Amino acid sequence: MEEAYQVMPSREIVALHNPVPAERARLLLAQGEMKQAAHWVEERGLAEEDAPRYARELEELVLARYLLRQHMADRALALLERLGAAAKAQARMGSLIEIHLLQALGFQAVGKADQAMNVVAQALLQAESEGYIRTFVDEGRSLAALLHRALSRGVTADYTTRILAAFPSVDQGIQPSSAPVAASFTEPLSARELEVLRLLSSGASNQEIAAELSIALTTARKHVSNIIGKLGVTNRTQAVSRGRDFGLL
Repeated sequence: MEEAYQVMPSREIVALHNPVPAERARLLLAQGEMKQAAHWVEERGLAEEDAPRYARELEELVLARYLLRQHMADRALALLERLGAAAKAQARMGSLIEIHLLQALGFQAVGKADQAMNVVAQALLQAESEGYIRTFVDEGRSLAALLHRALSRGVTADYTTRILAAFPSVDQGIQPSSAPVAASFTEPLSARELEVLRLLSSGASNQEIAAELSIALTTARKHVSNIIGKLGVTNRTQAVSRGRDFGLL
């Protein structure tokens, strides 16, 4: 019996072959159940300063998400940097894409918008050939806002549009009260509509928009109408406010 006990699988090996506990903890975070998630992190003995171990990667990614939700983005980014280096060294592209997405959310949280965009663009370029969708959608509406910004810059436009179309509409997804304000919409704004939205945010009239973009007044009006419809609002002021919520401005 003693010999058998010595060869019993470690907790790491059990975690590797049974992802349910880690996935359940991730779901608790998505639902805003922070106390239960914190208890799980403590129970598993997770700490961001530990050396990355492939067998515990799922758990460590949950820890990174937990730190992000607790407004400890700097600590999450330090952990993700180590996890990313290990995944890259072992050529585990699926893990690396997921890590990049979390890094983008971390950079966004600490006000490093350019770095967030660079990491999102890198993840999109890495994921496009295999057609990853769920990896992006599962990160929720905060990532959707970053994807809309990437689309406005022309990053893998067709692929990014396909990912955004897979996000649930604003009134369908889980929106815990403690979650940051962000959302997605079914049809993304075109590059021209994003230009119009930015002009709207500066207080430009339809006539001024038409002159600035060298388009007909009727075309400017049509763009404004499309923006209002896509953002699910009723007027220009609300469109600008919703655009800021989505990270488009």
